[in-house]
Amino acid sequence: MGENEFGPELPIKRADFVTVLGRIQNVDINKYKESKFDDVKSDAYYAPYVNWAEENKIVDGVGKNKFAPEESLTREQMVVIISKYLKFTNKELNGDKEVKFKYMDKVSPWAKEAVLEMAKAGIVNGMEDGTFSPKTPFTRAQVAQVLYNIYK
Repeated sequence: MGENEFGPELPIKRADFVTVLGRIQNVDINKYKESKFDDVKSDAYYAPYVNWAEENKIVDGVGKNKFAPEESLTREQMVVIISKYLKFTNKELNGDKEVKFKYMDKVSPWAKEAVLEMAKAGIVNGMEDGTFSPKTPFTRAQVAQVLYNIYK
């Protein structure tokens, strides 16, 4: 966050999460100038990373040609992005962990497969109450944990 602050319990913004993934991949930001999203300004620090992620089918946006870069990333949005990111990087997922989240009906239909896939692989876990809590903002600490789980 700057000034030696991490803010582990703060939600991560959608653009910041994609920026993290792009930086892990050492994206050449000079190659990604054109945005498909009306709300991603070309001079924003995250613009080339969002453009890279969209071009490589890691993100789709939120509809109506919008990405919503400043909105908090939800847990279900995160697992879909991570699933697509791992496929993009050809990361092999080996997972047979038993998964039983309470209230899976609260997970959006477009995210259910990714939730189960990432949980079986041990990339994500549920909350202390046994739910996945799909609409809850994904925190900066949870980002660190997920990346650790992927790259450990």
